[in-house]
Amino acid sequence: MKKFRINKYITLKLEDGTTNIYVNNEYFNQCKYLLLDIPLEKISSFDEIDSIDEAAEKLDNYLENADPYEFSIPSETEFWGHCSNMQVWYENNYNTRLLHSNLAFPLLKKLTEAGDPLAIKVFKKEILKRIESGSNKTIEYLLSEGYQKYFNDDYYHLILDDDADVLLALEAELGIKLYYSADSCFEKSFIVENRSVKQLNLTYCELRSIPSIIRKLSNLKAIYLYGNVLCKLPDWIEDLMELEWIDVSSNYIVSLPESIGNLKKLYHFDISFNRIDRLPESMSQLNNLKTLKLKGNLINFIPKSLNNIKHLIVS
Repeated sequence: MKKFRINKYITLKLEDGTTNIYVNNEYFNQCKYLLLDIPLEKISSFDEIDSIDEAAEKLDNYLENADPYEFSIPSETEFWGHCSNMQVWYENNYNTRLLHSNLAFPLLKKLTEAGDPLAIKVFKKEILKRIESGSNKTIEYLLSEGYQKYFNDDYYHLILDDDADVLLALEAELGIKLYYSADSCFEKSFIVENRSVKQLNLTYCELRSIPSIIRKLSNLKAIYLYGNVLCKLPDWIEDLMELEWIDVSSNYIVSLPESIGNLKKLYHFDISFNRIDRLPESMSQLNNLKTLKLKGNLINFIPKSLNNIKHLIVS
């Protein structure tokens, strides 16, 4: 068995042809892959990569899918390669750009728990740094794995200041707590992409009107407001120009504003189970609309011009 000590806390061991990582002499994980054999035709695309994660994305998830035996790398050679990578990582203050995220962050977390003073110093800084400037997959990984919990459940430092201010104002105005969601937008939650709020769920909040501060979420793509007591949609709804999905079903809405026709990216509009009796002519301008749910209303007028919207399904 070969062994290489990186520092007081990290040791790599070659055991039965596999490189294993030990933290404080306790088995932590297996080193699964090295970044090797970049195809010649792809080399130029690596000129401006900023991290191993970005390199992995450039290679179309090559690291996850590659079979280490495909290259016939002797296990001892691979072991020394891992040792070199880990040594460089340590000498660069555990810079998470130098290892794949799904190894760097769990290992850094383990080192923090083990009492490594350097890891303790940089752990939170590395999380914030990668959220602010990392690839989309890195950010999604960090959030989906719950690394935000190391900030006392305060997610707002992960979001652009303007959007964070809106969420904080909503919490204060409505007297609720909004929760970050990694993939599905459940009740009283929001989804973040590239540090912007992209989805917002305010279902069953007893809303009589839509808080006007929401208009400041300029990158909002989906809003869920079903199960409230809304009587109308505001004229300023047109300010949310990125909206693709609106669900205001099961409210008490009696009419829609003409400004709804300015939401050019809207493709799903659920206004079912309200008290609407007619649709505005401007809706014929919603050329990307694919789904329009009208069930449970009092509609007696539908603009004929809606027939001009290709692939529209009305239910």
